[in-house]
Amino acid sequence: MHFFRPSDQKLDFKLPFTPAGDSAQQLLSTSKLQPGLWRLRLDFTAGDQQYFLEKELTIE
Repeated sequence: MHFFRPSDQKLDFKLPFTPAGDSAQQLLSTSKLQPGLWRLRLDFTAGDQQYFLEKELTIE
C-alpha cells in the first residue's frame, strides 16, 4: 500500500498489505497521518492478473 500526500510528498510512505484471513481486510491506525487529503494505491495480483486500486482518503 502506498500512501500519497498531494500537498507534501515528504509525507508519502509505503506499508505492506497483509490481509487477515479470508476477509481480505486490514486495519490501520490513522493516528500518525496528518489531517487532510491522502491518496492510497494498492497493487496486487489475483491468479496471473495484476491489479491496482486507488482511493482518496480525508483524515480529519
